[in-house]
Amino acid sequence: MQHKSKKGFTLIELIVVIVILGILAAIIVPIINHIIETANQTTDNANARIIYNAAAMWFSENNATDDNLEPVEVARYLGATEFPIAKSVAFGGTFSVAVAADGKITVTTDHPATYDPAIGKLQS
Repeated sequence: MQHKSKKGFTLIELIVVIVILGILAAIIVPIINHIIETANQTTDNANARIIYNAAAMWFSENNATDDNLEPVEVARYLGATEFPIAKSVAFGGTFSVAVAADGKITVTTDHPATYDPAIGKLQS
């Protein structure tokens, strides 16, 4: 009498492993997406703060107003000739900055969000 050796996995075992991997992926993917979005929002807030500070330095030196301050005007204070692109879904788009006659500086993104210097964050 010959015995057949069992090698490999049965179909049921493979299906169970695939189902478990699918469940793990369904749990992990949204968590990773949330972590990435949070990191992008933090980056956007930091970029808005940098742009705000660059515009404040420009205003203190020039004592002028500009309803659409170009990056090249504040490049000396910004360290770049272009504003960064907002990466998060919540604040996405390009940054723009305006300096009002009273010296109020407004940093906004295309996706309606405005930087609030009191809390140091963009607000939708």
